[in-house]
Amino acid sequence: VEVLPGRIAEAQSTKIDGVSGATITSNAIRGAVDDCIRQAGADPLALVPLAVKKSAETKSLTTDVVIVGGGGAGMSATIRTRMNGLDAVLVEKMPFIGGAASISGGQVVAQGSKLQKAFGSTDDSVDSMVKDFLANGNNLNDLSKLTLYAKNVGSTIDWLHEKVGVKFVPNDLPFLAEYSHRRALEFEGGSGTMAQHLRDVIAANGAHVLYNTKVESLIVEDGKVMGVNAVDTTSGTKYTIRAKKTLLSTGGNNKSMLSPEMQKVLYYGPVSSTGDGLRMAQALGVKTQLLQYGKRYPNGIEVAPGIAKSTIYANVGAFDQSGILVNVDGVR
Repeated sequence: VEVLPGRIAEAQSTKIDGVSGATITSNAIRGAVDDCIRQAGADPLALVPLAVKKSAETKSLTTDVVIVGGGGAGMSATIRTRMNGLDAVLVEKMPFIGGAASISGGQVVAQGSKLQKAFGSTDDSVDSMVKDFLANGNNLNDLSKLTLYAKNVGSTIDWLHEKVGVKFVPNDLPFLAEYSHRRALEFEGGSGTMAQHLRDVIAANGAHVLYNTKVESLIVEDGKVMGVNAVDTTSGTKYTIRAKKTLLSTGGNNKSMLSPEMQKVLYYGPVSSTGDGLRMAQALGVKTQLLQYGKRYPNGIEVAPGIAKSTIYANVGAFDQSGILVNVDGVR
């Protein structure tokens, strides 16, 4: 809504690309403008897009921290960086920030948090969470990273709730079969409301956010990453962003990097997750692991080749009424 009308006016035509990840709404906006053009007595098909000249401008930025990717991790890191009194530049290749977090199921693990205890689950532990996740991961998890996660997720949730202002559904710890304790919280208003709140905080805290800007490479000097090179895909402006610290918080999906078996699995995430950060890191010889594995969901419908949408909430509604799942052959 904020981006496409300006592009249509600039091109003097509706025959332009829509916004990535927003195909349905892009089509709706272009269709509405076409209808207005017809009402004005013109033929929208006769309007050939003007060749919009892109700027070849080059800009250099310097910051304390540059954060690549504006999903849940990138937004949280941006907020935390600014709270710590440091300058932050957040670079996002989409015209909005939110990533997979903004279209997630709206639940988050909260083991060890104050809210988990306040809502009645008081006997959970780091060891119990690690045990559950190992069982769910067929004991293939990276134990050191999993333990780090289990030890810190509770305080992270407390920070989001108390310092950032993210709200959770009161007194609600839904039962999830993969956990031996009730340790999941639900965002009040769902993931979309949570993501919008983080956007509002970032807009007010002085962070510099570059939208429609894709990081193309890391700046490496004397074996150290010193920032990123990026380009604004709308204006053509090229950025050299030098930073004391560089954080890659990009999405991880890129089927070409997966095993042949995993390449056949339906994908449930945003179109923006294309493995850019992984590729840039691998170019520096960084170690990757467990790319041959992934999580498969039984609750979904293929809506485009290889792309699925979750039906988990409808399924949960059936479970609550003692329903069961069957496949197309009627087999449970």
